[in-house]
Amino acid sequence: MSKLQEYASKYINQISDNVYDVQLLPGGQLETFHRMIIDHKNELINQNFSFDLKDLALVRIMAIEDFPVNFEYRTLQEEGKFGTFINPFAVMLEYVRYTKDYGHVNVGCDKNEIETDKLKIEYPLFRSTKHFSLNGLASNVEQLFFHRQVLNNKPIIAIEPFKNHVGPNLVNINPVDTFYDVSIEPLKIGNDACIVMDYDSYQKLSANPQAKENLSKVKVFLYSITPDKLKGWATTNPQTVIADTVLSYLGYTPQHSINQSILRFESYLDDDRYESDKNYLKLFQDFMETLNNRMLGISYYHIPESAMIRRRAYNDDILNVPGVLHADTLYGETEHNANLNNIIVTIRNYVDFLRDNYGLDPSLANTVFNEYSAFMIEYYDSLTPRFAMIKHDKAIYEFFENNGYKKFLEATNQFNEMVRAKQSTDNKEEQAQL
Repeated sequence: MSKLQEYASKYINQISDNVYDVQLLPGGQLETFHRMIIDHKNELINQNFSFDLKDLALVRIMAIEDFPVNFEYRTLQEEGKFGTFINPFAVMLEYVRYTKDYGHVNVGCDKNEIETDKLKIEYPLFRSTKHFSLNGLASNVEQLFFHRQVLNNKPIIAIEPFKNHVGPNLVNINPVDTFYDVSIEPLKIGNDACIVMDYDSYQKLSANPQAKENLSKVKVFLYSITPDKLKGWATTNPQTVIADTVLSYLGYTPQHSINQSILRFESYLDDDRYESDKNYLKLFQDFMETLNNRMLGISYYHIPESAMIRRRAYNDDILNVPGVLHADTLYGETEHNANLNNIIVTIRNYVDFLRDNYGLDPSLANTVFNEYSAFMIEYYDSLTPRFAMIKHDKAIYEFFENNGYKKFLEATNQFNEMVRAKQSTDNKEEQAQL
């Protein structure tokens, strides 16, 4: 057992068969843990360590509603998952609530009751792939100093040996984006998986008989995050440290990333002694090159020109970053187009629903559809300006004075229920055809 494993073991205790308690490291130990990981990497280099498949772990973080209770990862469309987008009328209602210019508009209730987050519209999600990091938790995607995607704050983390999942549905190997095409076949969580989750999620999942049975077959690591336990943590992400603790305990070496696209070099300075993990990281990336060549017939260091073309279009800041990413592939392009199409169809159905059932002027319905669809096509999947139809304010506020905010909220909820019901019916028909 390595020193890193021994250190992690101090914070993990077995409490029953296959169930373990993971203690959060005290704030004062975070830097010690950080240094131990770097020192462990350098010890491996000094021992002429060479990577093998057994040294790689698949890591996936999930919300409780996304955890597969049957232990099979499937496509989002098979799982019946939904995304949301901002209601086209949301900003105009925010003007009523927060500005003097539209304070005279009567929406049938106190303006402080307007909550536009409750007005989001649901649409069916499309994705045929399931994604994992290798040996570390996903990192957030930052843009202009803001979180564009927060990926590291969900309560459930699944850890599995990569070597057990090298079948035909493995389509990409990248430390920050290893993924599988689960439309080829589902990806089943194996009995040697480890599921890390907070106590609350464990209790909720255990109420489901199928989930309880499957969890009894694997190692489960439980943790609790409370404000008192995070004293001295500053901005350190607790899920990342928990994942690192369990990975170290299992014998894996944790690795981190930036913007879920770039592997992060790490270092420390101690009494004029500078230590970094650059040599280890180079060895790690060389192994990625070997695996990509051997298993997929591509290069990790030199990504295909087709991927470079896509990167130039969506993010030319990462042109020199090795490793194919989901957005570089036809999978990403297909998903983007399918979800954008689902959004546009949903916008059309939504304004038609308001027209037919709540008196939205037909001309205004067409205008909202045309302008909001064009807005979504231009700004989909990016930080966006706020969509406001100021030049149509008179017609919009007449619609709200006729219906009121609460009736509009009910209408939106009713529409979302219809979207879900239709998708459920469509899924059943597709399964019956198969």
